[in-house]
Amino acid sequence: MTSALILMSLVLLVGWGSVPSAEAKKGTITQKFAVGCISEDALDEYTGAILDRDMDQVKALLQSAQCFLITGRKYSTIDVGFVTTTIRVYAGGGSIVLIVPTEYVH
Repeated sequence: MTSALILMSLVLLVGWGSVPSAEAKKGTITQKFAVGCISEDALDEYTGAILDRDMDQVKALLQSAQCFLITGRKYSTIDVGFVTTTIRVYAGGGSIVLIVPTEYVH
């Protein structure tokens, strides 16, 4: 009986019999003027600039490659959160990991 418990414990630790993780959601960003940023801080800064109508800061974030316009780009999810989601965006034969508002992927 002890051997069976040890075996079951090993099976659970190794992951046999566990439920497979959900597949990454894939799609195309459809929101107009959708932006993804390389960090949550950059996304917060971009959002603040939009709310403050600070177009100079918006341009600075886009030109410094901290944030990118991603409307129409294909993506796959990496980590879905309540407010923000991490996605991989595909363009020009490459990809980049960006943080976006979760509403973009629902």
